[in-house]
Amino acid sequence: CGGLYCWALLTSSNDYISLSLHCKFELSSHARVCTIAVSPMPLATGTSMLVAGDHKGMLTIFQFEDPASAAAPATPSLLCTCKAHGKDRVTCVVLQPGETVSDTVLLSAGRNGSVNHFSLIQEKYGDPITLKPFLVDKVGNFVSSVEQLYTNGSGDLILVGFHSVNFVAWNLTSHYQLLSVECGGARRSFSLALARPDRW
Repeated sequence: CGGLYCWALLTSSNDYISLSLHCKFELSSHARVCTIAVSPMPLATGTSMLVAGDHKGMLTIFQFEDPASAAAPATPSLLCTCKAHGKDRVTCVVLQPGETVSDTVLLSAGRNGSVNHFSLIQEKYGDPITLKPFLVDKVGNFVSSVEQLYTNGSGDLILVGFHSVNFVAWNLTSHYQLLSVECGGARRSFSLALARPDRW
């Protein structure tokens, strides 16, 4: 249906939890959202930024009021869209917020074997935002399908994904392989939980 919904969790005096629709993010009717990231909006108290990556390689960025500060259901503002990974699925997005919008960095990974680094450009507060790529790491020779991104305790960027029939973890900052396990490849369902991702 091309919609992404944000729900507010409400608690009553007896600790019963209920859901209340906070807002709906309108996307293309053909978009299937594969991953999202949310971060407080710099210099805009009570608002957040949401980035959605879809199955056609597109990034869409919205600004919306936080549920705690909104008295009624909010209407998100579309900030920008960007084609990031050709026709391949966006598998992970990570926001690294700065003191201002222009200090914020967006990382996106995709099934085309690349990690894209974007700067968010805004001339002055309230102006439209654009995404400017400043680095594209093509890692297809090591991780042909990047699924997740982590940062370890040293600040290194760790990629998790698949290469051929192997599940792989790759240190992108220092360029070495951490793990490779034969598992059948990216077509298989998988789940990864790291107790201490900072120790990779």
